[in-house]
Amino acid sequence: MLRNSYRIHPNVYIWFWEEPAPEATKPNRRPMLSMTSKTLNRLQAASLRFMSFHRQIEDKWRSKWEEAHVFEADPDSKRQKIFVTFPYPYMNGPLHVGHAFTATRVDVYARFRRMQGCNVLWPWGWHWTGQPLLGASQRVAKGDETYIRVLREVDGVPDEELKKFVDPLYMAQYYTNEGRKIAKRIGFSVDWRREFTTVWPTFQKF
Repeated sequence: MLRNSYRIHPNVYIWFWEEPAPEATKPNRRPMLSMTSKTLNRLQAASLRFMSFHRQIEDKWRSKWEEAHVFEADPDSKRQKIFVTFPYPYMNGPLHVGHAFTATRVDVYARFRRMQGCNVLWPWGWHWTGQPLLGASQRVAKGDETYIRVLREVDGVPDEELKKFVDPLYMAQYYTNEGRKIAKRIGFSVDWRREFTTVWPTFQKF
């Protein structure tokens, strides 16, 4: 039995064993691969260290961006003005991968134009109006157990918060607070001083 390894990262190797095929069938068979539990444990440990290392880098640069106010756009007549946004997420639930996908494309463009010297403003908006939010709150008020179970088990909403979801604005505020944490953790280049909801008078002036 032959042992080989592939290096997929400076600290991560994949080890495997090749079982030579019998002579009679050798031309028609590929080597059999297997992995011991000890090897799997090592790979899992290496993966955790790798992810921890990257989280530390993410935390470091998010903190530096926030301290330097690099995404805050103040009036500057000497630079070209760029305004970016994307469809405001409904706050009847948490942000999901679709929001992240769309916002990432906006973020790439915003960062690119900043590197070109433009004064880029990206204010983050939250959708607090419309039937989706009202309908979700009404389902809680009516005691829809199927829906409430989803909120509790999938969204992780505590029972003490669920009771308050009969108020659609409270539900919107809860998911806004959770969504803000996610958006900031992803590192979107948002000017959070300009955050708004669709029920704010300043937005409704549009």
